[in-house]
Amino acid sequence: MSIKLHFNNNHAVVEPGSFLHEYAEKFGIHVPTSCNRQGKCKECLVEINEGMELLSEPAPQEMHLFNKSGIVVMGCGLAARTYV
Repeated sequence: MSIKLHFNNNHAVVEPGSFLHEYAEKFGIHVPTSCNRQGKCKECLVEINEGMELLSEPAPQEMHLFNKSGIVVMGCGLAARTYV
């Protein structure tokens, strides 16, 4: 199953299995990270406008993005911890 990704004005059809950070790099988009892509620094926060259901379950490093009921407060994820 292929997935269509949009990063800023870049579009591509990709195969699942990599983190959003890796796909961004393929587009030539720099996503900051000072923790070597472990999601600890939370600098790689990206906005996700649609398709959250096609992405991985939230990693422990992303729990700050949810309210107490477990509902995503923002349409965001950590590019280093969210995979397609």
